[in-house]
Amino acid sequence: MKYLPALVFCFLSFFSTAQKFQLPRAKFITGDSSIYKSPSFDDKAWKELKTGATWDSQGYDTYDGYAWYRFHFVMGSVLKKGTPILFSLGKIDDACEVYFNGTAIGKSGAFPSDKSGYISTWDKAFEFRLEPSNALIKWDEENVLCVKVYDGGGAGGIFSAIPTVNVMELIDGIIIAADPAAKKPTVTFTNTFGYNINGKYSIECINEDDASTITKTEADIALGRNQSEVVDIPEVKNNDHVSYLYSFTENSTKKSVSKHDYLPYILTPLPGDAPKINGAKVYGVRPNSPFIYKIPATGKKPLQYSAENLPQGFTINPDNGVITGKLSRSGDYTVTFVVKNALGTVKKDFTIKCGDLLALTPPMGWNS
Repeated sequence: MKYLPALVFCFLSFFSTAQKFQLPRAKFITGDSSIYKSPSFDDKAWKELKTGATWDSQGYDTYDGYAWYRFHFVMGSVLKKGTPILFSLGKIDDACEVYFNGTAIGKSGAFPSDKSGYISTWDKAFEFRLEPSNALIKWDEENVLCVKVYDGGGAGGIFSAIPTVNVMELIDGIIIAADPAAKKPTVTFTNTFGYNINGKYSIECINEDDASTITKTEADIALGRNQSEVVDIPEVKNNDHVSYLYSFTENSTKKSVSKHDYLPYILTPLPGDAPKINGAKVYGVRPNSPFIYKIPATGKKPLQYSAENLPQGFTINPDNGVITGKLSRSGDYTVTFVVKNALGTVKKDFTIKCGDLLALTPPMGWNS
C-alpha cells in the first residue's frame, strides 16, 4: 500500500498561570515538510482539530500517512516552581517526532524512512519533561509545540487523552519499586529529579483476610538528586494471604505516593488424607485402539487400586492404578473404580465409550 505524506498541527493561543492546563484543539493539515517544525511558520490557513480524538473521527477517515500538530501557548513565568514541567500528549497513532520551539525533544516508534524501518507505538502514551531553566522555554511569550505523526493504517493522530502541560510536584519525582517475593525482599525509593527530596517512608504488611496490619515500619529518608535507596522488607512468617503497602511522604508539602503489592497465594485447598477419586466420568476410545488410563486419585499413600466390571482383556495395576487393554466392539462399558488406603475405601462409576463418533466425550469448549 502506498502512503501519502500528511501533516497535522494543533493551534492554541492563551496565557497560562495554572499549575496544569490542557491543549484541547489543534490546527491540522495533511502532508509533510521540514518547515512545519519552525516556530515562525504561519499555520493560520490550517484546519482546526480536536485533540484526544483521532483525525479519522474528524473527517479524515480515509487518510493514512504523515501528519503534524502545532500547539501555540504562553507559559507565565509564575510557573517557575523549580520542579520540571511535564508535557503529556496522550497516545499517538502510529509513530511521532516532537519539537519544542523548533528543537527535537523526543520520538516514539519509527517512520518508514528511518534506518530501522516502520515501527508502530500506537498504544504507548508519549510524555516529556522540561526543566524551568531550559533555554527552550520562552517565559511570558508564545511557545510552539509541533508533533509530526505517521499513520501506517487505520486510525491516526493524537488520541486517548487531551494533551496537558503540568507543573510537577516534588512528590512526582519519587518512584517506588519492590520485589516482595524475592529470597531477600526489598523496596527501592528513587528520586528522579535534580533536587534533593526529604521525606518519610512506610512499609506496611497487611493480612488480606481481615485487613489487619501485621507489621509496619517507618523511617526518615533523604534522597539526593537522581539517588536511590534500597530498604529491606521485614519478613513475615505466615504469608499465605498478605500484601505490602509502601509509601513516601515528602516533608515540605506532606504529599504522598504509594505502591501496593499483592503476594501470590494458593486458593486451592490441599488434598485430604482419605482416598478420593478425581477426573472425568467418561473416556472415549476407537475400536481396536490401545486403551491406557490411570485412575486419578488422591489420599495418604499407599493407595490400592482395583476395578469392578472391567471389559474382557483389560488389566489394572493395583499399585499405580493404570488400566490397559483393547476393545474390538463399539459400545458403552460401565466400570466401577475402587481405591483404598488405611483411612477408608471410595468407589466411582466410569464409562468407557468405544465408537467412531466425532466427539465420544462431552466437549469442554467449542470453536465454530
